[in-house]
Amino acid sequence: MSELTTKDYWGGQNRESTGVVDGSFPFAKLFNKYIKKSNGTAFEIGVLPGQFLAYICKYLGYYPEGIDYEKGTKEITAKTLRANGLKDYKIYESDFLKWKSKKKYDLVCSFGFIEHFDNPFDIVKKHVQLLKKGGTLLIEVPNFNKASMRYFVSKNADYKTLILHNMEVMKLDFYREVAKKFNLKIKYLGYYGGFQYNWGNKNPTLKDKIIYAPFRVASKILKSTHSSNRLTSSYIVFIAEKNGD
Repeated sequence: MSELTTKDYWGGQNRESTGVVDGSFPFAKLFNKYIKKSNGTAFEIGVLPGQFLAYICKYLGYYPEGIDYEKGTKEITAKTLRANGLKDYKIYESDFLKWKSKKKYDLVCSFGFIEHFDNPFDIVKKHVQLLKKGGTLLIEVPNFNKASMRYFVSKNADYKTLILHNMEVMKLDFYREVAKKFNLKIKYLGYYGGFQYNWGNKNPTLKDKIIYAPFRVASKILKSTHSSNRLTSSYIVFIAEKNGD
């Protein structure tokens, strides 16, 4: 399986502990509505720094487990989980593509993960294989489809980062095919969240700032909304239930 990114890329991201998550968490309403509460186990792939796993386990009752291959994963993720009152957890510092487990989980999730591979169906298959029958699959990716504001801005202001994303997974039809291929019942599939844009280029030129100023203003206005459309939403979210083994 081939990755579009490297460890050096992830090492350059802000991956510090995010501290306490609460009801203002951007995905709170969506998760609360479509993910059933459970005392089962949630497993997050690409867990660092742990804010998604912390929310799911803190508010929906799951026991936290997760995996990431970046150095410091255990320490940083544990800090986030403990900040949210989660004192018992299992975090693996390992490459998910090579990691093997006989255990099945009640919820398997990843956020901003599958789009960094050139064979996303194979990556999703590894997610599904970890699920119990009746378990929940939760996948989120950024919305960089070519009709979106995020794509337009990124193409012109941060193209080097944009091309590290597999555009195949930015289409809703990809997830419909996933559901059909892996015997999943779709609970939610759609665009989610208001428009957001953070400069990938840490030193934008004056020309960049002038041209893209309207988008930065739009980001501040729209980032807290929960729009569901192809143009302005920043994310695509897929939530499904596993029908069979």
